[in-house]
Amino acid sequence: MVVNVDNQGSITLANNPVFQDRSKGYSHCTRDLVNEQMIHLEYIPTTDMLADLLTKSLPRAQHEQLSEGIGLF
Repeated sequence: MVVNVDNQGSITLANNPVFQDRSKGYSHCTRDLVNEQMIHLEYIPTTDMLADLLTKSLPRAQHEQLSEGIGLF
């Protein structure tokens, strides 16, 4: 399963076990799923993050672009 992420640091933490000691707040569940190859974290720019439509107050142009992305327009 591909999980879209707009944070490159979280992808690095999930893929690199060297940083595990310094990442107390990072989800061990996510890291385990990546290690077991059940999920793949894929970077997408914040401007293309469709979930932002449902979680953030956005400028009109970005709201319309993301609405089209999930098929509302």
